[in-house]
Amino acid sequence: MQLQVCNNNPRLMTFFVVGFNQYHEQTGSRFWEVQPNSCTTAWDYWWQSDRSVELNYQRSDIGWRNTIVYIPRQDDGATWTYSTS
Repeated sequence: MQLQVCNNNPRLMTFFVVGFNQYHEQTGSRFWEVQPNSCTTAWDYWWQSDRSVELNYQRSDIGWRNTIVYIPRQDDGATWTYSTS
């Protein structure tokens, strides 16, 4: 499944994802930007569902942070949304 990240914050957010792809290989995505109070789909990267990925993100004034995001079981080809403030 693909991951959509929503930035519920007034600052620009940059993120990348590390996890297991559809080929059962651990990999990282490219960097993505999410405009303030908006969402971005990390297109062309497919993650396994029913397991966790590591979401790494930064906003202009707080430096890099990471969080573990559990992705529930999804149908093949689905997009799942994660929101952060």
